[in-house]
Amino acid sequence: MDGVAELGLVGVGNIGSVFADAFLKAGHRVVGFSRPENDGFKERGGISANTARDIAQAVELVFCCLPDERAAEECYGGPDGVLAGLRPASIVVDLASYTLPFKSHLAEQVAQAGALMIDGEVSGTPDMLRSGGGSIYLAGDAAAVELCLPFCGLVTGEVFNLGSFGAATKMKLVNNLLSAVHTAAAAEAMALGVKVGFQPDLLAKVLASGSGSSKFLVSRAPVMASRQFDSSTGRLSVFSKYLEHIPDLADNAGCATPLFDAARRCFQAALDRGWGSRDIAVVYDVIQEMSRSDHTVPEQHEPT
Repeated sequence: MDGVAELGLVGVGNIGSVFADAFLKAGHRVVGFSRPENDGFKERGGISANTARDIAQAVELVFCCLPDERAAEECYGGPDGVLAGLRPASIVVDLASYTLPFKSHLAEQVAQAGALMIDGEVSGTPDMLRSGGGSIYLAGDAAAVELCLPFCGLVTGEVFNLGSFGAATKMKLVNNLLSAVHTAAAAEAMALGVKVGFQPDLLAKVLASGSGSSKFLVSRAPVMASRQFDSSTGRLSVFSKYLEHIPDLADNAGCATPLFDAARRCFQAALDRGWGSRDIAVVYDVIQEMSRSDHTVPEQHEPT
């Protein structure tokens, strides 16, 4: 990609900072807004804006990496929001995971301002993206998506154009169905292995190299073995929204999800115990305590 582009970034948090660093490394001018303000962004060469509106007024290509729908309402709406500053023909690439009706409503509001929204999703943790893993999904207006592809390609080589608006959101939910099932399956295998006499660290190593391995077993089995569930990027509370969104997608499609439904009950049990701030691997503790005879979940206790 030749030349220097001016890019806007609303939300310079865990995922947003990865995009900021990739854009800056490629020599682009990046104007960012974050609440709270990200000092590291400015130290690395980013230009800090006072409001989201300032970004929309300053550049024609805006990437939004916000944590949830409440943050989106704050950053899009009001006199200081993205919508108030959008230029005609601007493009907003929203990379956050919302319900599809909510993201579609945002797209309608962006369209009323004469701009376009791209449905974007990121698959992978910040650490995965920084190490060259993960992927990005884009969907929406074909010409706008094509314009955005090379910029997203600076973050990861796995960028997919999935077609019409909404396809990226749906793909993220399908992907996270697998994430839930694989994590719960890894926890179940680890729990069984420990109960038949294997050391947890040995289990994690052997299973990772076996035919039943998965990315989530490789990344989460060592966490389960050490039972060090403190996490800043893989928190169950963050993942929990997908436990609600996936059934809605499956209901609308008329598709059975028996494996996900079983995994979901285990994750919900962990949430009910107040373990939302812990890594999703904490589902291991839930499964380890469950009864073989009736699969009921035992009384709550705090993991050590």
